[in-house]
Amino acid sequence: MTQVVNYDIKYDFFKQYIAHDKKENKNDFELKLKVRFSKIKNLYLVSSWSEDQILQEYFVEIFCWSVFSLDILQDISNILKKNGIDGIIDPCCGNGFHSYLFSKYLNFRVFSIDIQEEKEGWVQIIEEEGRLFLKKLPIQEHLNNALFLSWIDYDLLSQDLLNLYHGNLV
Repeated sequence: MTQVVNYDIKYDFFKQYIAHDKKENKNDFELKLKVRFSKIKNLYLVSSWSEDQILQEYFVEIFCWSVFSLDILQDISNILKKNGIDGIIDPCCGNGFHSYLFSKYLNFRVFSIDIQEEKEGWVQIIEEEGRLFLKKLPIQEHLNNALFLSWIDYDLLSQDLLNLYHGNLV
C-alpha cells in the first residue's frame, strides 16, 4: 500500500530556505531572491512597493507556479536516489527555480532548458527548445536523469517531451 503524505505549503515557504542557508553560513537563496525582487521592481515599475506587496502580486514571476518546501524536496530526493537517478532534465524550466532547488539543496546535476532566456533567473539556462534538447541528448543521459515537467504550456508539448524521453522516472 502506498503511503500518502499531505504537505501544507505556506505562502512564506521560502523563509525555510533562507533559514537553512543561514545555518550553513550562506545567503545564496536570499541574494537570488533579492535579484528577483529587483527585476520585478524594474520590469513592472513598482519600485516603491514592499517585498510583501511584490510577493502577493508577482509570486509566480519570482518563483514559479509550483513551489516545494524543504520537506517535499527531501522526499523527492529520496525517491530519485532510490531509483538510481543522479540528475534532472528540466526542459521547460522557466526562470529556473526548480532547477536551482535540485542543484543547490540536493546536489543533483541539472539540465535547465527553456525556449527563451530568463535574465536574472535562478540558474544559468540553456536557451533551446526542450524537444530539440531531448533529441540531441545521448540516450545514456536520459537513463541517469529524471524528467521534470512543471506547468507545461500545452498538452501536446507535454506529450512530445514524454515521448522523446528515454529514461524511467518522470
